Amino acid sequence: MYFLGLPARHIPPLLLGTATTVACFPCYFNVPWAIGHYGLPERIASSPAAHSPWMLYTNRAHVVGMLILTFLAKRNYAAVDTVMAFIGFMGAMDVYVCLKEDVSKTATWRGIASGLMAAWGLFGMTQVSQNIRRILSRLS
Repeated sequence: MYFLGLPARHIPPLLLGTATTVACFPCYFNVPWAIGHYGLPERIASSPAAHSPWMLYTNRAHVVGMLILTFLAKRNYAAVDTVMAFIGFMGAMDVYVCLKEDVSKTATWRGIASGLMAAWGLFGMTQVSQNIRRILSRLS
């Protein structure tokens, strides 16, 4: 199944890479808004001491999004799946911090979303056709 010329299995990493890359830009210009949009309490968003570490965190998340898009463009689907699998670790930390800050709705959303993306990567869904071809070639 194809969508806009892409195999359907490439759509989740494409959406994740694009959303992560684009969503990080506002943080560089309006940190309090970005912290609030993430779902953390106003007391953290309005704290100047939180702004520099938040920008550092966002920069790292930005790089993850760019890695996914770069590996997709290079057709290195195993690398895409590996990066997506590690998003589960990032999501676990997101959930921990959100629960610690008593924003359980944000924790729930982040846990479900990152869990789905991590499962996609762990099961190698982006490179699934390459795996099937390899298995079939061994059988013949």
